[in-house]
Amino acid sequence: MIEANPQYRRCYGSSEVLTGDVNYDDILISYDSLKNKYGLEFLFDTVVDVDPQTQVINLKSGDTVSYDRLIVSPGIDFIWDGTEGYSEAVAQGPMPQAWKAGEQTLLLKRQIDVMPEDGTMIIVPPANPYRCPPGPYERASLMAEMFQTRKPRAKILIFDLKDGFAMDQAFMLGWNRLYGYRIPEDKMTGMPDDINQPSEQGMIDWISGSNGGKIVQVNPPDMTVKPSLAMSFMGM
Repeated sequence: MIEANPQYRRCYGSSEVLTGDVNYDDILISYDSLKNKYGLEFLFDTVVDVDPQTQVINLKSGDTVSYDRLIVSPGIDFIWDGTEGYSEAVAQGPMPQAWKAGEQTLLLKRQIDVMPEDGTMIIVPPANPYRCPPGPYERASLMAEMFQTRKPRAKILIFDLKDGFAMDQAFMLGWNRLYGYRIPEDKMTGMPDDINQPSEQGMIDWISGSNGGKIVQVNPPDMTVKPSLAMSFMGM
């Protein structure tokens, strides 16, 4: 197995690092079981190209590997230029993406730790399709649980390209009962009869795509984002 990363930090559960419920090392995954239990041999390098005629793989280190059968699993990656003002460099500084666990997780945690008590956290879920569809909304829920005790005047704004998401009604019902979320009218069908709709939005606010949830521009120096409707919001 040719793998670029000698160690892997799992994305699932990384939000619990942000809240302090688990340590950073708790999400570290090694390949020892695959090596010891199943006898897999690992070569930590990056594939540059594959020649299917000669059945040879060229590696970044300059080495080559011959094969009889080949399975290619390149995975997914970020579209860094998908939003005006955003880039990989910006993600390493003021506006981490933090969807891929690792140093980005620690960077976002440091920002959350120093966020003012009345600060605003902005979460921008990816467009479909992407891994773990409930992930961004699970993160918002965990952040709200933590903010209730540590930063009770904080706000969480979820700017979403979509007009719905995986298990959205279940999330919204929980947000309503725990964090004073006002459920949109188009999501009320099938909800319990005893829902108490607050007059003002609570700690969490989900902005759907049709209501301006698409972020069209970010401004890292002043930590603001511009959604598709004429308004701007400041993050932490």
